[in-house]
Amino acid sequence: MADCKAKGGINCIVENWYSNSCAVMVVGDGGYNVTARDTLVEATERGMRYCTDAKRTNCRVHFSTCSLPVQIR
Repeated sequence: MADCKAKGGINCIVENWYSNSCAVMVVGDGGYNVTARDTLVEATERGMRYCTDAKRTNCRVHFSTCSLPVQIR
C-alpha cells in the first residue's frame, strides 16, 4: 500500500496476497490483472496470457515481486 501511495496512487486497494511465491501486475489498454504463482516466470506468463485473452493491447508488466521464503522450525 505504501508503494502504491508513494507512486501517486489515490485509490490503492489490496487485489491479491501471496506467500512464498511471486506476483505480477500486468496492465493493458482497458484493464489490468494481478497474478501470483510459484515463480516470477510463471506469474508473468499467466498474467500476460490473461491480458491478451481479454483482448487488451499494449500488455506489459507494471509491477513484479517475490516474497522471501520463511523457514519454519
